[in-house]
Amino acid sequence: MPISVDVVIGARPNVVKAAPLLRELNRNGNFQTRLVDTGQHYDRLLLGAFLEDLGLGAPDISLAVGSAPREVQIEQVRSAYGKQLEANSPEWVIVFGDVNSTLGASYAAVDAGVKVAHVEAGLRSFDLSMPEELNRIQVDQMSSLLFTSEEGAAANLIREGIDPNRVVWIGNLMADCLLQEQPRIDAAPTLAETGSYAFATLHRPANVDHPGQLAELLEALSEVGEVLLAAHPRTQSKLPANLPKGLRVIPPQPYHAGLKLIRDAREVLTDSGGMQIEAALLGTPCYVLRETTEHRVLVEGGHIRVAGVNRNSLRQARALPWGEKHPIPGADGRAANRLVAALPA
Repeated sequence: MPISVDVVIGARPNVVKAAPLLRELNRNGNFQTRLVDTGQHYDRLLLGAFLEDLGLGAPDISLAVGSAPREVQIEQVRSAYGKQLEANSPEWVIVFGDVNSTLGASYAAVDAGVKVAHVEAGLRSFDLSMPEELNRIQVDQMSSLLFTSEEGAAANLIREGIDPNRVVWIGNLMADCLLQEQPRIDAAPTLAETGSYAFATLHRPANVDHPGQLAELLEALSEVGEVLLAAHPRTQSKLPANLPKGLRVIPPQPYHAGLKLIRDAREVLTDSGGMQIEAALLGTPCYVLRETTEHRVLVEGGHIRVAGVNRNSLRQARALPWGEKHPIPGADGRAANRLVAALPA
């Protein structure tokens, strides 16, 4: 009898991690899967295009929770998914990363007595002002299996009282996806001349919700030269009518086109956790527009640099030379294989 597994997505980085995992679960033959979309990202460019690009098709369950403040959105996911679990409960719920959907779905699973497996467990920025940090910590405490992507994550979990027998290192699912999709990335259309631009994204509330802080970051980006700023709809609504010179706003990009833009850029500037990984995997220098990052292995490996959130700190970060880059552990395309092998069948 196949083991039933729900794979829960809510934001587009979740789709990138879910795609290789679902392929491996379905190839294995010992698992029966459902793809559950909470609807946290509901704009087609933020989620639907990724589902199409990566061949996942329509989700088996769509909760359609939409936008809401953090606490409200978490409870909406908990309630809507809880009703689905009452009707048809799997043996495992797999969640990814640190978005609100991840925490809401984990609450619903625990409420229903279903085991939770958390992918990217143990990542820590050590900044409790970040909602994502709170989400990670709470999901890890609820999870029966904790799949880590970085070696230091296990130490974080053990320090927080997690039984080490529940922690399994698998590596990076985003690397699995990138390697599987490489031919389509190469064939994607090009929006700019290779190496002539920097690629940027901003979406975290601390950066875009305060006009003064957003203006400071836009001025900082304007000093970099030509910048393609892929603007999340929420960010787009916050942008001033007159942008600083050198900034060109483009819509959020589908998976393959977005990765080609990252690969061909001279540098990446972002506050996105997922884009830090993708830039590192593609070998493009990446400046993190935050004061901290949860991806310490990428900093230590020479792939990314924390650049702060103002013009002066970004200038200082960009003035430093880049040294030798070290291989990224677990970026071998076999993270999904390791996860499925560790999932009790």
